[in-house]
Amino acid sequence: MSRRIVPAQPRKKVEIDSLAASIIRAVQPSALRKAEQFDIERLFDCYLEGLTGVSTDYRNLEDGIYGYTDSDRMECVMSCELAEDELSEYFCRSTMAHEVGHAVMHVRDYRIRRSILRSIHRKDHQLRVYREKEIKIYRNPEWQAWRFAGSILMPENTFKELHRKRCSDRKMSVIYGVNPAFIRSRKKALKLVS
Repeated sequence: MSRRIVPAQPRKKVEIDSLAASIIRAVQPSALRKAEQFDIERLFDCYLEGLTGVSTDYRNLEDGIYGYTDSDRMECVMSCELAEDELSEYFCRSTMAHEVGHAVMHVRDYRIRRSILRSIHRKDHQLRVYREKEIKIYRNPEWQAWRFAGSILMPENTFKELHRKRCSDRKMSVIYGVNPAFIRSRKKALKLVS
């Protein structure tokens, strides 16, 4: 069964990567010069609300829900169980980066679109949802948020340098603090695999 989602404003890969790099530059510029773990938790806890107006919180969430971003309530929430599970640290980091991506790219856009609909129709109009497979990838908010997560946790320049040095996926996983599957996904996104 296909998820139903609201299409996002179209975004190019380079635009998303540039947005992530600008945040890294403001919060932890050393991560653009050398391969290291970007402190996504610090961004989430200390800077996200100032950057976006979106408040952050940790809560007990339903099974299978690790985080969410709500544009109506202007909040970005992470599962406190996930955040406290030491064995899931890498998964937590990538999930948090994904939710930060939604807060940075989608909350404001959705709020503006909703207010335009309300002003035109003079009633509580909702944004139209589509099956995920019906949405072009560059308008898919989930794809955009995962692209952002990869870009902020594994900046392109340092990632490509490690790849050129033939650093293993497992070692890159430790350096960036993400699961090896996310390393492979980033390689694919940057066209570093054949």
